[in-house]
Amino acid sequence: MREHEDRFGGGDLMSGFINWGDQTSETLAAMAADDPVAVLPVAAIEQHGPHLPLSTDAVIGEGLLDAASAVYNGMRPVLRLPMLSLGASVEHTGFPGTLSLSPERMAASIEAVGAGVARA
Repeated sequence: MREHEDRFGGGDLMSGFINWGDQTSETLAAMAADDPVAVLPVAAIEQHGPHLPLSTDAVIGEGLLDAASAVYNGMRPVLRLPMLSLGASVEHTGFPGTLSLSPERMAASIEAVGAGVARA
């Protein structure tokens, strides 16, 4: 653990998740040696009936990640990437407010994010 404290300014990197967007390029590059796990939350912006907001999937996903982060104490750092608030929700496109990509574009978007993570 001392190595983590020396390299990243103190604290136990492996307790809780590390927010990708809060890091510097240099910090992410140094973290690569620790073989981190990256988590990409994906949540469609789509209708859930008249009583729920379009962001329901994102709210649930963020809550799950917050809960998992609160109890995580693992052997590798976990990098929490920013929420990808798009989905392949073609069945919901008839409802106002739905933001949707084709399944192929959705898969390509996830692959592009993964390639960016790998470059870091």
